[in-house]
Amino acid sequence: DASGSVWVAINTGAVANRNVELIQFSSIGVAPTSATPIENGVTANVGSQTVAVDGSGDVYVAWTSGTGTIRVRRYNSNLTTTQWTQSFSSAGAAAARLEAHGMVLDSLAAAGNGNVIVVGGIDFAGGTGFGHFMQRLRKSDGSTWLGVPTAPVDVADAYWYGVALLGNDDIYSTGDRTVGSVDAWTAHALESTFGAQDWA
Repeated sequence: DASGSVWVAINTGAVANRNVELIQFSSIGVAPTSATPIENGVTANVGSQTVAVDGSGDVYVAWTSGTGTIRVRRYNSNLTTTQWTQSFSSAGAAAARLEAHGMVLDSLAAAGNGNVIVVGGIDFAGGTGFGHFMQRLRKSDGSTWLGVPTAPVDVADAYWYGVALLGNDDIYSTGDRTVGSVDAWTAHALESTFGAQDWA
């Protein structure tokens, strides 16, 4: 963040009973005496979490909240106030879990009218199809749209692991896909067209 602090989202505890926590390290790497709890008793066997901070110091956390569900939350800079929380659940009983792996804020986010982009993947239990997902949340109220890739179709679970923005429209995401073998791939989408992918 602007003060040089480093934010890390972690999970602790036993499988199927985990706690999601947020740690703020100082600019010289000093850890706090305790972590900030985000959610306790998460029941998903496997999950992930990611964090981002905007120019005004507000903190955004996305995490696996349950089987097939992620949550995205915006806090104020000192984590004392929750601005909003949004939940997103994968459709269909075949989805074993939903994970959030990457998050980025566009350059308008600090001004209050920007957006938060979250990317990750859906683990389909024995299913096929598009395992990647992209979710945009408006900073002001958390309203969303969801984008999925148009190609290629995966034959096994696949994920986007990172995301970056060029300006306020061009979204670049990178991850893996499985079509015969596991490959790394990069995709380009436009925020102005609700995450429509134009090449991969």
